[in-house]
Amino acid sequence: MCYNIITYVHYSCGHRVNTGYHRIDCNGRNCSLSQMHRRDEHDCQSTCRQNMMADQHVIMEQNPNPCDACAAGMPNGH
Repeated sequence: MCYNIITYVHYSCGHRVNTGYHRIDCNGRNCSLSQMHRRDEHDCQSTCRQNMMADQHVIMEQNPNPCDACAAGMPNGH
C-alpha cells in the first residue's frame, strides 16, 4: 500500500513543526494509487487496493531550543 511520511522537528517545549510531506509509492500493480497500477481492463474495485496505509510520522531532528512561538512568549506556544 502507498503511504505518506510526515517529517518533523521536535522542540524542547514539546511542540513539533512539520518539515516535509513525502508520498511513498508501493509500486504495486494491484494498488489503485500507485504509478505502477495496471492499466489493462480489470475489475479495479474488487481486485485492487483502494486506500492508503496510515500516515507515518517521523521526528527527524531534536532541537534543544523552544519553538519560535514559545520563544516569542505566545500563550501555549501558538
